[in-house]
Amino acid sequence: MKNLKVIFLVALLFNVFNTFSQEKTNHLKFKGVEINGTLDSFTSKMKKKGFTFIGEQGGIAMLNGDFAGYRDCTLYVFTNTEGNVSSIGIYFPKVKSWMELYSNYRYIKELLMKKYGAPNFFK
Repeated sequence: MKNLKVIFLVALLFNVFNTFSQEKTNHLKFKGVEINGTLDSFTSKMKKKGFTFIGEQGGIAMLNGDFAGYRDCTLYVFTNTEGNVSSIGIYFPKVKSWMELYSNYRYIKELLMKKYGAPNFFK
């Protein structure tokens, strides 16, 4: 019984320490703008970054602009049930061949790995 109390106390202390040691986490950013806030505020910031507003439908805003060296990309800004920005999707211009598509994929993958590091699937 005494061992159980010690284990419980250690677990409780670890949990308290873990809670207090957590720092404020930063949101992911897209073109220097945090991916959070309302759809209107985020799209306004994207307009200042050179994107053109296309429209909004069902909590998804669409903008057009340049991204990662590619011209005429479509940016999809998705919101969660509370109406706050939750994710971003990029639709790149069409390409004419699989080789061009694969080359684009490798280029974007390399950019993301430089920025965020190699993926670790076993964390």
